[in-house]
Amino acid sequence: MSIKRGEPHIRGHWTIENRVHHVRDVTFDEDRSQVRTATLPRIMATLRNLAIGLIRHHHHGKTIAATTRHLHRRNDELLTLLDTPTITGTSRMN
Repeated sequence: MSIKRGEPHIRGHWTIENRVHHVRDVTFDEDRSQVRTATLPRIMATLRNLAIGLIRHHHHGKTIAATTRHLHRRNDELLTLLDTPTITGTSRMN
């Protein structure tokens, strides 16, 4: 593969790194996580990715860090994010 042909692949890799991994490392301090056994690291990464996706979907223009600080201890707003029909495809069941 020539350098010209490989360039989009490299750029794509760094786009993913900057959009997801960097946010998890910096905002959620993932590198210092003490979760290391069984499937827990994968579960925690999935939950962090879910949080990042929900924040990006609902809080346009705000940084992930600013939004997590805003949502800290605001359970009603957090539950509203999880009950969004545009994300789940259905409304909350009663």
